[in-house]
Amino acid sequence: MEQFNNAQGQVVIFPNNKALRVRPMMSFMEAVKTCFKKYANFSGRARRSEFWWFSLALIIIEIIISIISLFTRDWNAYFLASRNLEHLEMLRISYCNFGGILSLIFCIVTFIPSLSVQVRRFHDVGKSGKWVIVPLLASFAIIVGICMLSKENLLAPIPLILIFVPLLLFGVFGIIFLVWSCLDSKPQTNKWGPSPKYEEVEINTPMSQQQ
Repeated sequence: MEQFNNAQGQVVIFPNNKALRVRPMMSFMEAVKTCFKKYANFSGRARRSEFWWFSLALIIIEIIISIISLFTRDWNAYFLASRNLEHLEMLRISYCNFGGILSLIFCIVTFIPSLSVQVRRFHDVGKSGKWVIVPLLASFAIIVGICMLSKENLLAPIPLILIFVPLLLFGVFGIIFLVWSCLDSKPQTNKWGPSPKYEEVEINTPMSQQQ
């Protein structure tokens, strides 16, 4: 594989003599705008810069909301609930503050675009977007397991299985998804569309200038 620059920008020559121009990397704001513009678009492809800039934006906002939550939480209710299972209701009260409500709204608003950009990122590396169903099912199983727990029987086998097995799946697939999300865009057009990073170009530059 060879690379050179011409008037069209950076061009990559692959062994099959196919020439592709590398599109400029998305900026932070461009990626955020694109993800919200494609709010529920689960088709097409998303390059690394689109996915990771948007992920960074979500992390920054979540950190800000967490800081707000720290200053607005009812810590007396939180510590009372953590020390005595008779006061589990107080744990819920400790999270019902401005920061907690803001975090809930943020999660609801960003859930769909986060899911759709993850699906498009998988498409970009040639993987099916259906893989995102795995953590969704695992999350549902964990919620069911937690709801089945009771103060009288915290070690019930079925709820614990529904909690810890999905957590194990989260760890395994989390690593797999992280690797996939870091892979470069596939240059070829696949069944989800053309590459958002590479585009075919005609080379007018003599081969002697490509060295």
